[in-house]
Amino acid sequence: MPPPLIIRFGALGDMVLTTPALRALAARHGQPCDIACIGGWARALFQGLPYVGAVHTIASRGAPYLISPDQWRLVAALRTYRGGSAYLMDGDRKSDWFATHAGLTLSGSMRTMQQRMNHHQIEGQARVCGFADAGGAYTDGFIPVPELMVSAGEQAECQAWLARRIPSGSTVVLMHPGNKKTMSWRKRSGNLKEWPHGHWVAVAQAVLSALPQARVLLTGTASEARMTIPIAAACADERVLSVAGETPLRRLFALLRSAHSLISVDTGPAHAAAALGCPLVVLFGQTDPRANRPVSAHAPVQVVTGPPGAPVLDGEGGWRAHHQMSAILPQAVIAAWRSLGAADGAQLSASSAR
Repeated sequence: MPPPLIIRFGALGDMVLTTPALRALAARHGQPCDIACIGGWARALFQGLPYVGAVHTIASRGAPYLISPDQWRLVAALRTYRGGSAYLMDGDRKSDWFATHAGLTLSGSMRTMQQRMNHHQIEGQARVCGFADAGGAYTDGFIPVPELMVSAGEQAECQAWLARRIPSGSTVVLMHPGNKKTMSWRKRSGNLKEWPHGHWVAVAQAVLSALPQARVLLTGTASEARMTIPIAAACADERVLSVAGETPLRRLFALLRSAHSLISVDTGPAHAAAALGCPLVVLFGQTDPRANRPVSAHAPVQVVTGPPGAPVLDGEGGWRAHHQMSAILPQAVIAAWRSLGAADGAQLSASSAR
């Protein structure tokens, strides 16, 4: 019998949210759960999780199948799961097509499941896999908490890198202002996640006012340095520096594991922070946090939305109509960060939060 399989072509944050289902399916079947997903980073994401087996990846599900050898290889791999338990966690036609073209008989599918209003991704995935009833109540001991692993060697490498960048023993507060949808060519998507640079400057200054010995590190991909470098320059403070492009995924995980706290837009590293126990403030604009907020078992997570007093209507469309990133006030983000206990001088880290 082939191992259980999850098909989920999500972004980094979405894939962090699949770990509860992967863990539960592995326990049910007595062997690691395999996954079909997207992105060259996926294997690094699941590294060290004992309940994750083979990771099948493609570069893009949107590319035409006829000219995509990686999609041919994926379909060939999926055919080996015929007769086993396979679950589709996406609702789009192309993802369903992969399963159908491979001849899989799905044990559960997000595409055919009746949707519950305002439910979280994790709950929906639990229902697809049979770990939650129609009302959303979890069954069979399902634990709806994401998980990531960091090795001792990775933690040591991160600390050695930090020692080259900031004074030894500094308290590290992370800010992550970027997301792929803040890149200019994606701004037509209507799902903007960009917050004004001046607001990030105000938050960084407030953090340093509360924790004068801290260092504020602006993280991101190499392409997001064009956002983080101007923010650091505008702060005009040597305690604020951009490290965008310097934190590949495994180093970023180690950094999140030991950081004091993270302030971030709604993006993959925010979900990773929650899974790794890093106290977190996350800014949500038009994306509905009821379905997509980070979940943590070991650290506080504060969600900030805007504008103040905006109505909260049922459904993602109702949320999107009344919320936007530009309406989030810096003082609301600062207050949320202080509510973590972050301004009392304590070292709010993954190790102390557990």
